[in-house]
Amino acid sequence: MLLLIFKILSLILCLICVLINIIGLPGNMLIILIAFIWYLLGYISTIQIVIIALLIAVGEIIEFISGFLLGKISGISNISLLFSILCSFIFAILMAPIFFGLGSIIGAFLGAFAGVFIYEIFSYNSFYTAIKRSYIVLKSRILGTIIKFSLGILTIILFTFYLF
Repeated sequence: MLLLIFKILSLILCLICVLINIIGLPGNMLIILIAFIWYLLGYISTIQIVIIALLIAVGEIIEFISGFLLGKISGISNISLLFSILCSFIFAILMAPIFFGLGSIIGAFLGAFAGVFIYEIFSYNSFYTAIKRSYIVLKSRILGTIIKFSLGILTIILFTFYLF
């Protein structure tokens, strides 16, 4: 009975980890740690932990490529992308109390947009360029987050089958 409770708590913790992906934190990486603990306890096989790790790695790579590649194609500088990441974290934290914590999701996306916009407007003094590049970063951030979130949910589903 105690083992069942620990398995359920592990899955709930994994779900929380996937949800923190939305605000830009690497929640899927924490799932690997939880799965690795169950692997060390002998409840997950080597191939299963490898499959979990591969799914999470694919999600991280796709998120990185979507943001970096789309940004580079549109001419966004590395500093601008850095501003996007920093503002995303700041806005997510500041807006977390709004809508019972759901404001952090809005804040993460709004921060990504605002970070690029602020840097681009001061660097190039072109409102059109700043809006265009900010919109591209916002789209890539949403795309990467959706893919990473979906792969995180798939990982939890597989992890559930592996544990039970």
